[in-house]
Amino acid sequence: MTRGAITLARYRGAPIRVHWSVPVVALFAGGLRFAPGAWLGLVLVVLLHEIGHAFWARRFQMDVTEIVIHGMGGHCAYLGTPSPKQRSIVAWGGVMAQGLVLCIALPVARFLPATSELQRDLYDMLIATNVFIALFNLIPIRPFDGADAWRLFPILLAERSRKSVTALRQEVMRAQRSVPPARDGVPSKPRPGQTLGEALSLGVVDEGAVRDTVRRALDEAKRDSAQPRGPRKPGKDEPGRH
Repeated sequence: MTRGAITLARYRGAPIRVHWSVPVVALFAGGLRFAPGAWLGLVLVVLLHEIGHAFWARRFQMDVTEIVIHGMGGHCAYLGTPSPKQRSIVAWGGVMAQGLVLCIALPVARFLPATSELQRDLYDMLIATNVFIALFNLIPIRPFDGADAWRLFPILLAERSRKSVTALRQEVMRAQRSVPPARDGVPSKPRPGQTLGEALSLGVVDEGAVRDTVRRALDEAKRDSAQPRGPRKPGKDEPGRH
């Protein structure tokens, strides 16, 4: 669509060109009547949509070569090797710009009601037609932006899962590093609240000393049970037996 287009302005060095088919489409958009408000509104919506693409392409250090407005809408050409995530964000850039236009046009139309046909046509293009173009452009098939835009959400979910796994690994590594090292072959003392099983698995308890202590306690219990006991005397609150 570069052939038959004239350069009207530049966006940070990139030429902004308008194709000869734009007046024809604008004429039909205005209902085949003299409607400068509708024509201006349509050109603004399409132009800002393409500038939205150019803005994000430059944010990702890509070279924007041209912005063209034509009868089928427009396109923003850029050079670079964007990642799938960056490509999706650039695709959303056009809709973001249209959303910004909508957020400005709605309160303006609210507090400055249209008093002329030119204003009514302009408001209609910046609000109703703007929303229609944005939704239509998000159809998830090429050549519409929706083919790349909707891929952003699976990419973000995958990144979130990877971050969760990485955070879990880092937490495990920090927990392992927080265990005090053994000194001179003597295991460190367990941390407060740490179970015996956890202490044994981390090597902070002398397992042999624990076994000896348990064995001695069992032997003492057996000796106590083997000794004969005298008759039991009733306690203070317990009745005696006759």
